[in-house]
Amino acid sequence: MAFAAGAQSQETDELESPTPPIENPIPSYRNFFSSLPCEADAKKMFNVVQQQYGELPFASGQTLAQSAQNGQYFQAEMFMLVNPTTKTYSIIGVFADGTACMFVNGRMFTPYRKKSSL
Repeated sequence: MAFAAGAQSQETDELESPTPPIENPIPSYRNFFSSLPCEADAKKMFNVVQQQYGELPFASGQTLAQSAQNGQYFQAEMFMLVNPTTKTYSIIGVFADGTACMFVNGRMFTPYRKKSSL
């Protein structure tokens, strides 16, 4: 009987000791619902980054953009423009209807150098 009571006490202690909460759990992916600045006339978008920021065409390719409204994917032609002096860059997507959207822009653009963290 003492064994059973001891076992019960141990079981109760285990149940009563709270599991420490996980602080800031990191999900396996992140969803960022954002708004993209767009122009119906692609030339206007390119004029801003080329004239105002002095960025020049650097790379192009194909990309997908996902709608935050309904999850639908849209294919776009992607253009990356860079100013090697100021180190600013922009990535613009141009959709089939000619609409251009600024996907991302930034600064401190440099060639990739392998880091221990990546």
